[in-house]
Amino acid sequence: MSLYPLLSAGWFFLFVLGHWPFAGSDPASSLVVYHIHLLLTMGVVAVALLGEEPLPAPLWRGSRGWLYPVLVAAVLLLISVTNLDPIKADIYYKRGMSYANSGQWDASIALFQQALKLAPEQDFYYIFLAGACVERAKIASSAYERAAWLEEGRKALERGKALNPLNPDHSAKLGLLYRVWGEMVAEPAEREEKLRRALEHYGQAARLSPHSPLILTEWGQVHHLLGEVDQAIEKYQRALQLRREYLEAHLFLGDAYVAMGELDQAAKAYRQAIELDAQRALQLKRRAVEGAPDDYVGHQGLALLYEVLGESDQALSEARRARDLAPASERAELERFLAQLEERQK
Repeated sequence: MSLYPLLSAGWFFLFVLGHWPFAGSDPASSLVVYHIHLLLTMGVVAVALLGEEPLPAPLWRGSRGWLYPVLVAAVLLLISVTNLDPIKADIYYKRGMSYANSGQWDASIALFQQALKLAPEQDFYYIFLAGACVERAKIASSAYERAAWLEEGRKALERGKALNPLNPDHSAKLGLLYRVWGEMVAEPAEREEKLRRALEHYGQAARLSPHSPLILTEWGQVHHLLGEVDQAIEKYQRALQLRREYLEAHLFLGDAYVAMGELDQAAKAYRQAIELDAQRALQLKRRAVEGAPDDYVGHQGLALLYEVLGESDQALSEARRARDLAPASERAELERFLAQLEERQK
């Protein structure tokens, strides 16, 4: 049996043994092992081809022998920084996204952070890190922990924004972060301060991307939370001028009209959302009400949406729920709304 097959098989098994420990648990380290094996293979082939042929004297002198290990180390470092690190970072990022998609926020945060250690200049990694921090804050067990995670997300977005200040996503995500933060805090002054900060960042994002219906719609939501319903309506209408088929903007516009007591306008907005996708419109509206079960205006809006859908029993049920939750000063108006629904059902 010739020596060549044995050497080839042995080299292959060396690669398998080096690669195996990382194959499932750490793809990034597996990639490093692969490149090391590739470089060693090239080195072995080079030595084999060299044989007994002496190197030309000008290229190989004892006095310069110290230089060759330095050059090899420099080349390896250059390869690692320019080739391996960005690839490894992308692997960590994609694994982080996989964990984020399954709601495993701690694992996704750790992987996004690892990606940023390897590629700190990739500004969009900071967006996903911040998003994971915000989601982690939503399930935190204390106000202190929530604030810590939100602050971590804010720092990530600020770093990304510093790297790429012309990317509107950083400003928009800062607006979203402050909006979520404002909705989480109980103290009215702090709530307003966070929501005002959100408005500032959405304003910056809108200046960078003036034709984004998403930014305009989220901007309008913050105005609505602050009770500035007229400004919210203006933002929703601008968003719909840019994209008439934007279902969420129709729903939020309807909600704003309900808050103002303009139920005919609200029904018109809800009807347009239903014409786009009735099932999704109802799903989104029900989810919003489930997220704020004590908001009587939300239940009134859902009642109106059910009426537009022709589901009278559900409309009456939600209208009664809205009436029961409404403060005394608004209860008479809800009674009239309920009476109108009952009259139209006859």
